[in-house]
Amino acid sequence: MYLGRIIVVGSTREEQPCCAYAVSGRSRSSKARKAVVYDKKITIEPLEQVSEEQRYQASLIFYDCIISREDLPLVVIGNGRQINPISSISSSEDIPIMMSRVLKEFGPEPDRYSTPRIVGTLKKYSINGEWVSYVGMITSDNIDVKSIEIKRNKLIYLGTYTGEGVEPRAPQLTDLKKILKNIELEGDTAKDLADSFFDWIDPNFIVCTASAVWMGDSWELAVKNR
Repeated sequence: MYLGRIIVVGSTREEQPCCAYAVSGRSRSSKARKAVVYDKKITIEPLEQVSEEQRYQASLIFYDCIISREDLPLVVIGNGRQINPISSISSSEDIPIMMSRVLKEFGPEPDRYSTPRIVGTLKKYSINGEWVSYVGMITSDNIDVKSIEIKRNKLIYLGTYTGEGVEPRAPQLTDLKKILKNIELEGDTAKDLADSFFDWIDPNFIVCTASAVWMGDSWELAVKNR
């Protein structure tokens, strides 16, 4: 089952807001990548020296996939460079409006599949202390951004493809909530979440996973590579 790149948002069993990201690939070039943790972010990077094929599509396959901020707090997750401008918002800006604007500016990826761009956010609002999540997608036909209710031990996922491994197809996007699906992952730490997500992906395609969990005063980040 080939879902391409996948985002997960929700909450752990201990009611900790969390997110996870997975890269799966079919070609040797696509699989020659890894997730790397830095101070406040996780990036997708080449596994070794960049190949000619990778160099040709570098802007699409090497990027920040999770960016965290503790000042708001906020975490942004996605399958490309569209997450960078979203992560730079100020506390006064409207996240779903920003997400829609950025997705429209970037559009779907310029490849032969018109791969959708996907993005998710988790933000804690100082007024009531509640966490709010938004998920967005843009395909060649449509764009949609939806709010997601954060419930204890509830996780949802969104993939760039529908699961067909022979000829990947983007989902038919009319209402985003109709294609969001529940997923069960184990653990309350970022490492456990990344490990569980890695094991959930089809082993024929998995490349790497990344995760972020809010630990009360900071984001904990972790990865697992093939």
